[in-house]
Amino acid sequence: MANRLFHVRRLVCCFLAVLPASAGAGDVSALSFVDRLRQIGIPVGDGDYCDSWRLGVEANNVRGFTTAPRKCDNYVENYMRGHHYRRDSKVVVDEAVAYAETLHLSSAAAGNATWVFDVDETALSHVKFYKRNGFGYHKFGEPAFMEWLIAGKASALPNTLTLYKKLLLLGIKIVFLSDRPDTPELRNATATNLIKEGFDCWDDLILRSENSTTTGSVVEYKSGERKKLEEEDGLVIVGNIGDQWSDLLGSPEGHRTFKLPNPAYYVDNYMLAGVQAVATPVSSSST
Repeated sequence: MANRLFHVRRLVCCFLAVLPASAGAGDVSALSFVDRLRQIGIPVGDGDYCDSWRLGVEANNVRGFTTAPRKCDNYVENYMRGHHYRRDSKVVVDEAVAYAETLHLSSAAAGNATWVFDVDETALSHVKFYKRNGFGYHKFGEPAFMEWLIAGKASALPNTLTLYKKLLLLGIKIVFLSDRPDTPELRNATATNLIKEGFDCWDDLILRSENSTTTGSVVEYKSGERKKLEEEDGLVIVGNIGDQWSDLLGSPEGHRTFKLPNPAYYVDNYMLAGVQAVATPVSSSST
């Protein structure tokens, strides 16, 4: 036992000796101390359970949660603020790029080939907001988060930006489809934020209209908008990327869908009933 403790202490000392000075708490892209300990094999908290829980989330087996289990509070923050999140996102984007490069569209479809992007946690990241307010999610409007959206301070997810630029080079049209409320103030803030972060060219930016004729669920809203793009605008949706399953489910999904990781919250196929789903700084569940 004493030898094991000595070995662990030695690993920690070696780790501290090579810790980059730039990996401060204020750097969203930097690995946290706890995440680095986990990467070199030192157990921290219930990491094994939380790894499995996150896999369940991404496979759409764990559904309907509002926040991560309490034991996974730090795990989710470490994951989303660390390099692991970016590595997982890169795997998704690499597959999307490889797929896009193999597309052989007919001449009639080539000019209308379209890729649908979600906005929140797909194109734009709110990790800076969660870092200050808590990694959680709630279905009711939250003034602090709406103020954050209107301020337009979200950062681009680098891997998504890579995919976006590649698609433009391939001549594929871009459509952003978001569940954000379609108010003049928020539409302007969303467009400005996207442009500022490098997403400066698109064919359409679709936000959720207050007078939406859908029954209210996220899946029905988004699939309904994709149907309009194909049937009314004559577009061919060759790809669809989002961080939630509700971004991807419902016909037409697109020729191929890509799910980015997001264990921080889950947008279920619930009825909005006039209340917009937005992230909020809420405490974790007790499960």
